[in-house]
Amino acid sequence: MIRIAHISDTHITGESAYKGYAYDLIANEVNRLNFDFVVHTGDVTNNGLREEYERAEYELKKIQKPLVVVPGNHDVRNVGYDLFEEFIGPLNGVYEFKDGVLIWVDSTIPDLSDGRIGKHKFRWLKKKLE
Repeated sequence: MIRIAHISDTHITGESAYKGYAYDLIANEVNRLNFDFVVHTGDVTNNGLREEYERAEYELKKIQKPLVVVPGNHDVRNVGYDLFEEFIGPLNGVYEFKDGVLIWVDSTIPDLSDGRIGKHKFRWLKKKLE
């Protein structure tokens, strides 16, 4: 059996007043329990700003399990689209584990709440599935 922890919408800010108590509780629980890996499905940051990404990079390191992070619409606001890979990880990717494979595809559109997967990403996904 594969045990996956799913988190989302942490909306980490760069403000010194940011109180990550709930996030700390979640990170501690994930680390304590027998999860194989963790998937964060977007909105790591609140507004995609550099200081938020700097803080998010620090906060995400609290999770001591393999971690996959998929960008959300809040993550690509402002300059966030350019910062996600620098501070968090790849926008699209493949994570292989003992009993399977997780493939994620970025569907965000910078500065919009909408998303889509175009032909280029469909071709990439098809290649990875093959």
